[in-house]
Amino acid sequence: MKAPLLAPALLCALALPASSQTTLLALSKHDHTLAAIDPTTLKVLYKLPVGPDPDGVAWSTHP
Repeated sequence: MKAPLLAPALLCALALPASSQTTLLALSKHDHTLAAIDPTTLKVLYKLPVGPDPDGVAWSTHP
């Protein structure tokens, strides 16, 4: 099996404000997760499970 490629169809990276820093969100169709990534270190901060065939991300700035 080939290793998954991080292509625009498989990766959705969005810059979101998070208390004076930026967090990238990467949506993976391969393992059905949403990962929060520190853009400075590229370290995965956490992963959340999503449903099958994730296709996009929506967010709100409201608590």
